[in-house]
Formats: sequence, C-alpha cells, structure tokens
Amino acid sequence: GCFSLNESAGNLTIAVNDAQCVMEEIRDINIPLKITSQDWTAWALADSPGGGGCNSLDNETVTVTYPSGTSAEPLEILITVSWTEKGRQKNTQVVTLLSER
Repeated sequence: GCFSLNESAGNLTIAVNDAQCVMEEIRDINIPLKITSQDWTAWALADSPGGGGCNSLDNETVTVTYPSGTSAEPLEILITVSWTEKGRQKNTQVVTLLSER
C-alpha cells in the first residue's frame, strides 16, 4: 500500500543523495588520474570525515565505473547505488561527464 510506496520513495531519495555525495567528492578532486584510482566503494561506505557515510540502506553498495575508459576526455562517470528492499535488489544510477578545470 501507501507505506510501501513511501518506503521505496524514501530509499530512492537516499540512494540519489548518496550518489550525489560521491559526485561532489569527485568534482572536488577534479584530477582524472586521482579520480579513477580511488576506491569509491570503500570511500562511500566509510563514515565522515574520511568517507561519504553512504551506508544507511540495507546492503548498500556504491560503485563508480568509467564507460568510455579511464583516459577519456571528458571523463564519463557512472555511479551506481545498490541496496536491498523487501528482499529484492534495487539500484539507481547517475551519469556525468567531467572535464579537468
């Protein structure tokens, strides 16, 4: 019912916010070699100040991939947040292009 929809919407909001948190950290680094060599899964799960604290959803994982390769210019970045909701695997993705400033 409505509670289930509210829970799903809330989880999706958390997942998108977590992806945005990782994206902001990537933009702050802004050096492709440092971005592509970072362990974003570990960073996202670690609590602040050393990480993103993206660990509030059940079995949450954050992965960062580079669909066009790690040396592409601009760098294509795909962030995927996955979690378990009512025994089912859910995920959402955010993609962006980043040029070195």
